Amino acid sequence: GSDDMVHSLWILIQQMPPNNFALLVDVLSLLKETLMFRETNKMSESSLAVLFAPVLLHSQSNMQMFLENMH
Repeated sequence: GSDDMVHSLWILIQQMPPNNFALLVDVLSLLKETLMFRETNKMSESSLAVLFAPVLLHSQSNMQMFLENMH
């Protein structure tokens, strides 16, 4: 279920190289800040997901690893 997916993601995040982790923190901070101004910039959670998901999950190997670790 959802808890398993969150746990799998947490395991993957913990295994990230330090530079990748720092970049992830920066991207998440940007997304959070963007959402803080969603009334002005008209960027909802869904809009941000549509924009960033292809970028963050762009490679087949990354997507495959993500899907395998969900189960």
